[in-house]
Amino acid sequence: MKSYALQEVLIQLKPGISHRTFILPLLNGVDIYERIRSVIKNGIVFPSCVYVGTHIERPGKVIQRGGSCTIHFGKDPENDYMNPEILTLLQQANIKYNWTDNPYTEIWSKFIFIASYGMVTANFNKTVGDVLLSEKLSRYVKNIIVKIYNIAKKKQIPLLSTIINESYKKGEKFPFETKTSFQRDYEDKDKPDERDLFGGTIIRMGDKLGINTRTTKIIYDSLQKKKVLK
Repeated sequence: MKSYALQEVLIQLKPGISHRTFILPLLNGVDIYERIRSVIKNGIVFPSCVYVGTHIERPGKVIQRGGSCTIHFGKDPENDYMNPEILTLLQQANIKYNWTDNPYTEIWSKFIFIASYGMVTANFNKTVGDVLLSEKLSRYVKNIIVKIYNIAKKKQIPLLSTIINESYKKGEKFPFETKTSFQRDYEDKDKPDERDLFGGTIIRMGDKLGINTRTTKIIYDSLQKKKVLK
């Protein structure tokens, strides 16, 4: 699922969650753990993310175009219980994973890239290549990247300052005509999208931590006006 369906799905799952249920959420976003815990109070929730490039071409057909195809996750901040059977299960399924002491480093590293490029490509209806060619659009992306990094730093997420330039340069690794996942969802006028997961989260965290997120607010407000969610 995507973040806009999370609340509804959690409510459906809640009656079946026991104190030993493992939840491995692979949604984009830096506050997914908190969103889950606002509904599910028991069980074990692993902060996690996955690097994989896919999109639904049509119902029943998913196209994978790259990515390391690796799940990064770590222990539940509220529950130390860890049954190694989950690692055995992933191995048996031939799913690559990385168990890490601080999964939030990977979660925020991914978010910095997908949120900045996603919002800008969607708002201006431009591909990743178009953004890289445009000084103006690149400036928007870089500004959002810096603000997310500043938020992460305030939250004591261990990120190197080099991630700012690395995140921007990451766009160069994609074909010119690449559209971000958020952009594809945003183009569908009848489909919900993850604008709140990206823009909304950045703005709320920035306001709470005293970090100016003016550029994000400009892009977010523009996205709101161009497409009204039902």
